[in-house]
Amino acid sequence: MDVATDGAVDVAVSLPAQPDSVPRARQYVRRHVPGLDGELRERAEQVVTELVGDLLPHHPDGRLLLRIAARGGTVRLVVHDGSGRSRQRTGAPGGAFAWRWALVVAMSDRHGVDAGDDGRGTTLWCELDAGGGPPAPQPAGGAPALAPPAAPAGRTPSPGLGALLGGAVTFEQACGAVLDHLRETVPMGFWAITRYDGHRQVSVHVRDEVYGTQPGDGHDWDASFCKRMLAGAPAIAPDAMAVPAYAGAGVSRLLPIGSYVAVPLLGADGRVFGTVCGLDPAVRDASLTRHAPLLQLVGTLLSALLQREQLAVRLHRAAGEARREAETDALTGLANRRGWQRLLDGAGQRWRDPVCVAVVDLDGLKRANDTLGHAAGDDLLRRTAEVLRAHLREQDVLARLGGDEFGVVLPAAPGPGAEEVVRQLRSALRARGIAASVGVGTRAPGGDLAEAWERADRAMYADKRRNRAGSAGGHRDLGAAS
Repeated sequence: MDVATDGAVDVAVSLPAQPDSVPRARQYVRRHVPGLDGELRERAEQVVTELVGDLLPHHPDGRLLLRIAARGGTVRLVVHDGSGRSRQRTGAPGGAFAWRWALVVAMSDRHGVDAGDDGRGTTLWCELDAGGGPPAPQPAGGAPALAPPAAPAGRTPSPGLGALLGGAVTFEQACGAVLDHLRETVPMGFWAITRYDGHRQVSVHVRDEVYGTQPGDGHDWDASFCKRMLAGAPAIAPDAMAVPAYAGAGVSRLLPIGSYVAVPLLGADGRVFGTVCGLDPAVRDASLTRHAPLLQLVGTLLSALLQREQLAVRLHRAAGEARREAETDALTGLANRRGWQRLLDGAGQRWRDPVCVAVVDLDGLKRANDTLGHAAGDDLLRRTAEVLRAHLREQDVLARLGGDEFGVVLPAAPGPGAEEVVRQLRSALRARGIAASVGVGTRAPGGDLAEAWERADRAMYADKRRNRAGSAGGHRDLGAAS
């Protein structure tokens, strides 16, 4: 853990794609940012769970870099899905894969996730503070979120928008196609797809010939024309300064704006994601309003693509959460036998030799349950999981296989190295008064981990027989006391 000169706590951890990666990520938040209050810590853990859970299955080499920085009441969480360390910068999503962009837009309303690409991978980050941020904007009068009007019946869409209707493009690709078409069709020097992040209006995709705006630039939402448009100001204003709501907006003091057009973009929850926005320093004549059907069509189609991708991400997340729940032991938070088996089935491609498997079996669980009650037995299992987790290496994988048995995969650990890890585990368990039998098996060249697991299981039972013989004259510790 590194502590920066300004007092920020900065923690970096590399997470391999393993069944317990999500609980391990939450554990890092708890362990390394202890000063958070309960609500802020809970929100940070929730964001980490969603980011790590969604990114890990897609990453080419199955590793993520998680960074946590805390400054006072603000927490900055960064997840990088490239092989190198990321540059923490603001900007528009630059990833080439649709799922990356869909992940960003699906989480933006709740957590203000932002994205960038440094050439080595996509970086997602968010900043959380104790305030929690305001909800997405609503029109005046408490009415439901504003929906873009439907395209007029009987009108033929512009040929430049044909790609949007084919269903073969992503929202990100469609944004670029729309802006290119609008730039050629509607006489405005600035076009952008903007996003409301809870505080600011940020330009995500930009075609700008007049203001020098770059993706990632933005201003306070309260100062924007688009907030006023959502509240009822004209969506097309050929002379923007003739509209009192726009003349009094803070952005008019930042940029020379003569004319303005916009249409809202809605997310899957019906709330405003952002806008398609056009600006120009010059005042236009009334003919600008003839582009209203085109703008309405653009808003409808882009919103539909956005919502489709957001829903796909939600379904993906729900499926991933269901799988994680099915592969997680509820008592200890470790991978269960199903998660362990899936890991073994795919381990041949992930790890090269040497790889060892260790089996840890509690010797006193049944007696603890029978004499002290099942609550004491559950506590013994939880304490055992804590001890094992604390004394394993970052790359090791730990699972509860059922009952009183735990399994450990030890990558890059030749026989002597694995024996040393096992010796440390025995010592740590003994120090906590936990009686256990341990066995270790090495994967043979060309073999698989299932065979190593069988060898470790046989070694564990041999160790259990020795333990029973050694304790014939007395009773071993039940492991029910720390």
